Amino acid sequence: MAVDVYKRSIVVNGVTITLTKGSVLEQKVDVIVNAANEELRGGGGIDGAIHQAAGHGLLHELIEKYPNGIKTGDVAITGAHNLPLRYIFHTAGPVWRGGRHGEPELLRQCYQWSVDSAIARRVRSLGFCSISTGIYGYPIEEARHVALKAVVDYLVEMRNRGDFCDLKEIVFAMYTDNEYGAFAQVFGEYEKYDDKKLPLLTKIKRFFLLGMVARGHEELVDGK
Repeated sequence: MAVDVYKRSIVVNGVTITLTKGSVLEQKVDVIVNAANEELRGGGGIDGAIHQAAGHGLLHELIEKYPNGIKTGDVAITGAHNLPLRYIFHTAGPVWRGGRHGEPELLRQCYQWSVDSAIARRVRSLGFCSISTGIYGYPIEEARHVALKAVVDYLVEMRNRGDFCDLKEIVFAMYTDNEYGAFAQVFGEYEKYDDKKLPLLTKIKRFFLLGMVARGHEELVDGK
């Protein structure tokens, strides 16, 4: 059986976090996160590629729903139009200005608000590219830690509260060898947060909690 050398994964709070090489547009997920600009009118790089693939309807929706754009760190939500997705999330990452103007906090917000929006809409899978590391100049050696830590921290906090969600996979799709290599170099640092590292007693408690959540969902669907 062939091993994919361009794929790494951990599981945190039942959500598989996968690092892979390729375009976010190629991922089989419910939602992709577009590295947009504040104006939300399309641009270069992945932003332009997503607009081209989704069709003109995407731009029309953005103009109608967000006539003034969004602030850095915010997330805009649209339909997928010509793409086989449920939604497209558009987040405006920070421009790198030396790291002393709130860039790490804003980049962290991009990732965490995207995850939060996905959970609120009960989607099962979410795809990220590397936000702000292109023409916005955010050094990938800094951005990789912000990105991974933002997502892992969010899920660990949920796990500590005993909360579960419908989200089952978060994919970090790195388009270039440089991006993938940078993320892969530090990905192992987050393996300590994997669910399999939890103490046995905690695993047993989570198993029963998950069963209670599943039964509650079934009763809700059945109208009991």
